[in-house]
Amino acid sequence: MLTYFQIILFFIFFGGSILLFGFPIKSYYLIIDRILSKIIMMKIYIQHLYKKIHDRYFAHKGFSINNIVMYDDDHNNIAVFGDQIDFPEMNRAIFESLMYRGFHTYANTNLSECDNVYIKISYRYDEKDYVFVYTNEMAQKDLRVPLPLYDERRMEMFKNDIFEPHYRTHSKDASLYSLFHVDCKHIKSVKYNGVEDARLLDRVNKYKGVMNDFGLMYQSRIQLKHILRNGEIANLQSMEIEYEAPYFDDITFDIIPHVIKLTHKDDYVISERIKGVLERRDHFETQK
Repeated sequence: MLTYFQIILFFIFFGGSILLFGFPIKSYYLIIDRILSKIIMMKIYIQHLYKKIHDRYFAHKGFSINNIVMYDDDHNNIAVFGDQIDFPEMNRAIFESLMYRGFHTYANTNLSECDNVYIKISYRYDEKDYVFVYTNEMAQKDLRVPLPLYDERRMEMFKNDIFEPHYRTHSKDASLYSLFHVDCKHIKSVKYNGVEDARLLDRVNKYKGVMNDFGLMYQSRIQLKHILRNGEIANLQSMEIEYEAPYFDDITFDIIPHVIKLTHKDDYVISERIKGVLERRDHFETQK
């Protein structure tokens, strides 16, 4: 069977026969050149497509953005920006730019007048899907969140209780790694209005994120309304998120279930246990 290389050689050596049909040799070589150019371009496109599919579905530790969506005060989808994001971090300027692109009525509006506008970054890391929330509150403080959100370097730093630019502690009594990697690693159940809900459990795990911190390491303060849908918000009476691991209360000396209790859409998704550790972390930070 002839190879592609042999076929091309055949046309080169016997290209003169094209003259019998009225085609000049120059046109013949131009046609060949264009065909080869198309083959090269197709090869480049296939390689790019393969890399994108591989990074999203098969890469073991790669970070990739699935989607970025902006929501308004009523949690309506304002704009979808897709995964074509070319900025190195999320900050106030980027947030304002996305507001302008996504919702023109906010173009000349002060951010303080748009308290509930927020962005959801859906991303994939270590073959799992997660959601990170960047709020208007964060934008007003110009909190800078790097993209990619996570990589192997940051994960290694986290093991040493260093998570720049927002948290750094060397106190064993306020170990963030122990708190989130051990105490908060697995969620046992999610109860909505007293009834366990497997669909909500799956959704909550996505918002819990890679660090199991609900975005706290980047000072993102996720509220219940960011997780629930409009119908669920309207019928909300209570919601409980229970972790698998209980904790030891060093005051009462009891083993206590670790539960996040929420009753209102504006409640922040954080437990009293996590609050206590972060307060001790703040204490040790101020002592340095």
